[in-house]
Amino acid sequence: MQLSNRFTTAALIAVGLTGSASAQVVTISGATLFESYFQVPANTSDFIDIDNDGVVTNFTIPSFDNVVGGAIIQQYRAVGSGNGFQELVDYGSLNGPGADWAALNALNTGSPNVVNNVSTGTSVASFSGPAIIDIATTDVPASWFVKNTAGAAYWGAAPETGGAPTPGYGSNGQLSDAVKTPQVIDQQAGGFNNDIQSLTPSGGGTALTLDGAVQDNTRIYQTPIATAPIAIISNYGAAVGAGTGQAKKSELAHLFVSGREVSGENLIALTRDSGSGTRNGAMNSLGVDPSWGVGDNVGSLNSGSSNENSTSNIDTPGPDYIPNQKQSSSRMEIAVENTRLGVGYQGVVNDAGPDSVNGRYEILSIANDIDANWDGSSYVRPVMTRNGTTAADNNIIFNSDPNTGWTVGAIQTFSTIGNPFAGTIIVSTSGVARFDDAANALAGEKVFAPVVNPVVGGFAAGDAPMADPSAALYIRNIEASIAAFVAIPGNPSTQGTPGEYLASNFALVSATDSIPDFENPAVFTNNPGTNPALQAAAILPQQNIAPAYGGVNAGNVPSRDTRGPALDGSVTYSDGALTNYVANDGTAIAYNTVLALGDINAIAGDFEGDGDRDASDIPAMVAAYQAALASNRASLPNAKQSLEIIGDFNMDGSFDVEDVRYFADGLGSQGRAGHQLDRKQNFIDVDTAFGGNLFGTTLANGSYDAGDARADVAGSGLEAAGWAPLGQDGVVDTKDIDYVFANFVGLDLDSSGGVEWSNLDEVAGKVNVDGDRVDLSADINGDLVIDASDVDEVLAILETTYGDSNLDGAVDLIDLSTLASNFGGIAGWSGGSFNGFGAVDLIDLSVLASNFGFGGPPAPAPEPASFVLLGLGALALRRGR
Repeated sequence: MQLSNRFTTAALIAVGLTGSASAQVVTISGATLFESYFQVPANTSDFIDIDNDGVVTNFTIPSFDNVVGGAIIQQYRAVGSGNGFQELVDYGSLNGPGADWAALNALNTGSPNVVNNVSTGTSVASFSGPAIIDIATTDVPASWFVKNTAGAAYWGAAPETGGAPTPGYGSNGQLSDAVKTPQVIDQQAGGFNNDIQSLTPSGGGTALTLDGAVQDNTRIYQTPIATAPIAIISNYGAAVGAGTGQAKKSELAHLFVSGREVSGENLIALTRDSGSGTRNGAMNSLGVDPSWGVGDNVGSLNSGSSNENSTSNIDTPGPDYIPNQKQSSSRMEIAVENTRLGVGYQGVVNDAGPDSVNGRYEILSIANDIDANWDGSSYVRPVMTRNGTTAADNNIIFNSDPNTGWTVGAIQTFSTIGNPFAGTIIVSTSGVARFDDAANALAGEKVFAPVVNPVVGGFAAGDAPMADPSAALYIRNIEASIAAFVAIPGNPSTQGTPGEYLASNFALVSATDSIPDFENPAVFTNNPGTNPALQAAAILPQQNIAPAYGGVNAGNVPSRDTRGPALDGSVTYSDGALTNYVANDGTAIAYNTVLALGDINAIAGDFEGDGDRDASDIPAMVAAYQAALASNRASLPNAKQSLEIIGDFNMDGSFDVEDVRYFADGLGSQGRAGHQLDRKQNFIDVDTAFGGNLFGTTLANGSYDAGDARADVAGSGLEAAGWAPLGQDGVVDTKDIDYVFANFVGLDLDSSGGVEWSNLDEVAGKVNVDGDRVDLSADINGDLVIDASDVDEVLAILETTYGDSNLDGAVDLIDLSTLASNFGGIAGWSGGSFNGFGAVDLIDLSVLASNFGFGGPPAPAPEPASFVLLGLGALALRRGR
C-alpha cells in the first residue's frame, strides 16, 4: 500500500522556520506525558478536510493527508501540564501575545519546542515572532490545576466538592527547604512554592474562568481526549514493601506528603514540580492535593542536564544533587534510576512501561485501599495488551474493579479560551481559515458550521468561539476522527488519524469502564460514556510492561557527578574514585552497569549482604564505617561490596558519618517490632557497635550515654522534615528542646497530647513560622509519637528537668530571674517558656516553682505563695528599672 503524503520533512522544516503565506500557526503548550502524541504524523492527519484540498486520510483509496505545512504550522511546547495551562492564561488570546518565543523560553528554561512534527519532530531553541498559546494540554482536567485560596489548605483536598471548586485546594503555600549548606548551585537553596496554577495572569491582565455559566471570551473550555495512566516507580534498591514492590495508596500518600513512610522509613520521595500534570494526576490518584505532594521538599525548580546519560547533573549522586521539583519527565526517570532509595512517578505509555522492561527502574504494585470496595489483599500492576477483553489483558480499559483495575492516572484534556466547536468557520481554496457567516462563503470555499462535540457534547448556543479558527479546526478534526472510530471500529478511513492513534496508544476516554471521581480522584467511578465498541481486543492500547517487580534485574549502578565532591576541596569521593565505584577488594565497578538480582550491592543499606535492609545491618554498617576511616576496607567480609553504592543515603556520592546518621534516623525499621522505626534503639545500637560516641555529640549538661545523639536534631538551621537529617549542630541543648516542642504543640487532634506519626492530618500540620511539616527526627523516645514524653527524654539525657532554663542541672534563682526578665513576652526554653507555647506566663512560673531546688543544695524550696510573690517581685523589679 503506497501512502500519499504531500510534504517532505525537509519542506516542512523549511515552512516551520520561515513561515508560509497560507499556513496559520497553531501553538500548543503543556504536558510532557502527552508529548509523544505531538510527534507522530497521525496527530495532524486530515480527517475532515480542514485545508479544503478535497483530500483526507482514507486507507480505502489509499491516501494519507497531513495538514502541517499547508493549512497549519503546529508548534508544541513540552513544558509540563500546569506550566502550559498557566501559559494559556498568560499568553492566550485574551492576554497575549505579550512576548516572543525567547521570553516564553525564559519562563521554562530548557523546555523543548517541537515544530512541524510530521515525521520525527524538529526541536528548535526558539520560534521568532509574537506567540499566542491556542491550546493547553494537561494530563488532568483543567479544573484540577486551578487553586482556590478561599479556604484553608488541606493535604487531602479534592479538586471539587459538591460540584464546585474545593476551598483551599492547590494552595498549600509550603516552601521547600535547602538541600544542604553551602549550596553548590542556586537551585539547592530551596524556597520553592508548591501551589498550583491560577486563573489570574502572572504578569497582570484579565482573569479567566472555568465557570460553565460564562459564555464570553474569558471562559476556558475543556475537551477530554484520552486517559493518561501513571505508574508509581521506584529504584530496586529502595526495597519498597520490604522488597515486595507492593504499596498501598494510603502509604504512598503518607510518603509524598510527609517525606517518610507511615512506618517512619525515610525513603527519598522524588517529585516533579507543581506545574507537572504527571504529579497532579499521581497525587490526586493517591487522595493527595497535588500542592501537598512535596516529597522530601528540598531545592528549587530544576531542569538538569539534557543528556539522559550525563554523569554531571543534579539527578545523580554528587555535590549538586536535588531530589525534588523536576521540570521534566526525563529528569524524574534519571533521578529514580540513580537514587537507590528513590520513589517517584511516571506515565505508563512510552515511558515507565518500556523502562521497566529494560530494567531502568521498577513499577510498584498498588493496593487501592482508599476504595471501600478493596478486598484487603489485592495489589495491582498496570497491564496493556491485546490478548483479550478483561482486566487481566488490559486493566487500563477494564478498570471498574479496584482489585484488578489500574486506578492511577487521569484524563488528558485540551483547554482553550473559547469553545472550539462554536462559530462558523470558512476555509478558502488556499486553505486559510476565518470565522465568518456562511452566507459570505465564496465559490469553492468550505464551510464548517458550529457543531456539538461529537464525543462528549459541550456546545451551547451563545458560546464564544476560539480566537484562532485554525486551532478550532485542529481540535474538531481530532474529535471527529475519534467519533468515527467509535462508530465503526477498525474503519479503514480512520486508520492513521488522531482517533486511531489515541485509541491504540493512550486509550480514549470513552473506551474505559471507569474514570476518576472529581470529588474523590483516588476512587474511579462508572464512566457513563463508555462505548463497548471501543473495547475490542484488536484496537486496545498496548504497551510493553515488565510483568512483575524485580523480574528483570536490580537496576543500574548509579552514576556520580564526575566533577567530584568539591565542597571540601577533595577531588574524589570517599572510595577514592571519581569515574567509577570501588569495591572493598579494590575492584572497579563501572557506572551504569547492570546490577543482577541478588547482587551484593542490590539493596541500599544491606551491609550484611543477606538481601534485605533491616536493623540488624547496623553493626555491619558501623564496622564498614570504621574500616573506611582506617583505609582498611579489604578487611570487610563482602569483598565485592561498594559502600558508596549501598550506603550513600544522602546522595552526595560518598559514604560517611552523615549516612550512618541517616540510617539510624530513618532506615532502621525492618526488623523492629511491627517493622516500625525506633530511632532511640537505632542510635543506641550505632554507639554500642562503635564502642562509644560515634557522632561526637556533646551535652549541655550531664554525661553521654549510648544513643544520646538522637536528641541532637536542631541548631544547624538545616532542619528539613522528610529529607536527610541535617538539623544537628553537635550539641544537645535548648535548641533541641524547642524543636521537639515545635513538632507537636498545638497540633494535637485527638487529645492524646501529641502528634501520632500514623495520623497524616497531624503530621501535615504546620509547626513553625517557616510552615514546615512535622519532622519525625523529633521522636526522641522512638515510639512514633511526638509529644511531651520526647521532651522528657531530652531532659533525661541532659540530666535535668522542667524549669532549668540555662541547662546547668539546677532549677534555682538564676532560672527564676530569667523567667522574670521575659515574663509577658515570647521566648523559647532558654527564656523561661517551659511548655513550648512561647508565651512566658504564670503557667511557666508554676512549672518552675514545682521544680525549684532541683539539682541544688538540700535546702527547702519556698512555699508556693511566697514563691509566686518572689516571682512577681522580680517581675516588678525588672519593669521598674
